[in-house]
Amino acid sequence: MANWQFPDGKTVAVVTSWDDGAATDQMMLRMLEQYGYKGTFYVCPESLGTEGFLDAAALHQIAAAGHEIGSHSLSHPHLETLTAAECHRQIVESKVQLEALIGAAVTSFAYPYGFAQGPQWIADTVRAAGYASARTTQIAELLTAADLAAGDPMRLLVTAYFTESFPEIQAKWQKVEEVEGGIFHLWGCSRELGMDPNDWVDFECNLGYLGGISHVWYCTVGELIAAVRAPADER
Repeated sequence: MANWQFPDGKTVAVVTSWDDGAATDQMMLRMLEQYGYKGTFYVCPESLGTEGFLDAAALHQIAAAGHEIGSHSLSHPHLETLTAAECHRQIVESKVQLEALIGAAVTSFAYPYGFAQGPQWIADTVRAAGYASARTTQIAELLTAADLAAGDPMRLLVTAYFTESFPEIQAKWQKVEEVEGGIFHLWGCSRELGMDPNDWVDFECNLGYLGGISHVWYCTVGELIAAVRAPADER
């Protein structure tokens, strides 16, 4: 057995995160729960209730079901194009508004448009706003708990995009299974698949492949960060 263990003695973690707060996230929610996953849903408060996006009631439903609500800024701008003051407003006010809406802390942030090698001052602004993590869209060859514990939580990497083919997902999963404290972070934007259930078939095959594994901890981004960055004697 690997030395690293996640909660309940699990040796691998699988986390999923979904951007933009699209109305199709309700379909995503049902599918995640069917296969035993948890999701972090990054939303923009100014989009809530507008055409094609979740409303406040849907957001409450997601949170009440044990999933996580994170911030994706107020209105999804390219943060690096903004003044420092406007960037700060986008990051801070989105957190304030979402916390007031769901009645719970919002500790996870996802950069609009991915960020990847974005400027450090923006990452520092996210950190100063009180977020525990900020997700990019940069794909890592391999993610482990040790790397995450030692790395910068304001530049979280991901493993795979949700529309990747089954062979691609399978190959990445095999690498995760071979290392100690492996992490598989699947991310995407549900509206890319649309409202037609037939368009979701390939994605469901990937979910089915990764779901229901006894040694896997299925968690939110917030739960993963809290567990990985906790002192060793508290894990």
